[in-house]
Amino acid sequence: MMTQRITMSVSLAGVALLMSLGAHAVELSETLYAGGFVSQGYLNTADHNYLTSNTREGSGKFNEVALQVSAQPTDNLRVGMQFMGRDFGARNNPDVSVDWAYGDYRWRDQLGLRAGKIKLPWGLYNQARDVDMLRVPVLLPQAVYQEGDRDMLIAFEGLSVYGSIDISGWGELDYEACYGSLGVPEAGIAPTNAEFQRNGVLSERLAAEAVADQLGVPVEDVSASFADVDDLELSVPWIVGGQIIWSPPVAGLRLGYSGYAGDVEAYGEFRYDVLVDDGDAIPSYLPYSLAFDQDLDFTETHTYSLEYVRSGWTLASELSTTGMGSETSLGWYVSNEYRFCSRWSVAGVFSEFFPDKDDRDGIEQVAAGELDHHAWQRDYCISLRADINEHWLVKLEFHAMDGSAMVLEGGADASTDEDRYWRMLAAKTTFHF
Repeated sequence: MMTQRITMSVSLAGVALLMSLGAHAVELSETLYAGGFVSQGYLNTADHNYLTSNTREGSGKFNEVALQVSAQPTDNLRVGMQFMGRDFGARNNPDVSVDWAYGDYRWRDQLGLRAGKIKLPWGLYNQARDVDMLRVPVLLPQAVYQEGDRDMLIAFEGLSVYGSIDISGWGELDYEACYGSLGVPEAGIAPTNAEFQRNGVLSERLAAEAVADQLGVPVEDVSASFADVDDLELSVPWIVGGQIIWSPPVAGLRLGYSGYAGDVEAYGEFRYDVLVDDGDAIPSYLPYSLAFDQDLDFTETHTYSLEYVRSGWTLASELSTTGMGSETSLGWYVSNEYRFCSRWSVAGVFSEFFPDKDDRDGIEQVAAGELDHHAWQRDYCISLRADINEHWLVKLEFHAMDGSAMVLEGGADASTDEDRYWRMLAAKTTFHF
């Protein structure tokens, strides 16, 4: 196989470690605490594989086990970590790893320092996304909190400064400023995959010219067709940003903003099927690849958040945009939870996701030979939660979907209009201490 290289340019600040341990952390000593959970989920979809593999046939590859340990050696210093094993279809395996681990020194209310592998302050719920007992739905709204990106966005490696400022008469302002790097799982970063595919197609002419040059034939006799991306490796060497949460003098109300900029570096190969046909001899076919070294800046990552809690009700809404390469995605949701009593809770969520915010009607998708509903995904969800006791809960939820912007490749081919509307059933049970 011939290969050639080309280059292209293309937190909540007041959340403590113990919050992640849940309300039932075990006190091992006066300064040492432990908590954890074991959960098992089930996903079943119609027409498409979604979130994990084989959901059209029903999938139980939705298992999590975690152990958190937190110590407080002094009044101002805390150290904590979470060990996590997560089986989520083809994206993860159940091997146990360190999910996050950091030290937290709070000099005073207005200023503290964290260092290590720190939970990323992004949106209202990212830092506590693994704590099932804090919400009703099985899944956080996927338009903002995509499960495929969970392992990358749960924590960053670096430093942060944080604090809580009393703005007299105007409530409190929590802040956290961060600098560090992100770990990228083997599955990659969902927003970038389409960009690589697009650049592979745009480089077909370069592949044809390279083959023609190596064979010594006119470029008009060579055609290259993009096949796939091979050996893709991604890294996020740096991110900078943070979060601000304002709690005005209205009980139960929080308003927030999270923003980050960073860099994604990508290495791999564009693979092509090449046809050489000079019209005289029998046409010949050969594989060919172009190695790429691609730099994708994501400089438009913004999330706006609102939450209002009162009398058993929790109303929340968030909007998030992420610029990656030449496109900016947009996702938003509105949710409402109500706790009837100590045992029963219900929630309703509506969300929308657009991989390209400038093509919400799918016009560009149609122009590219795709179906318009690949340009959006709307999710109408209702959830029910039952707390069997203080340490065991069960959840059940139903999703009615419109669009297929986030379905997995290798699921239903989404090539007919009938696949625009589909459904998902999700269930989960969690034991925690």
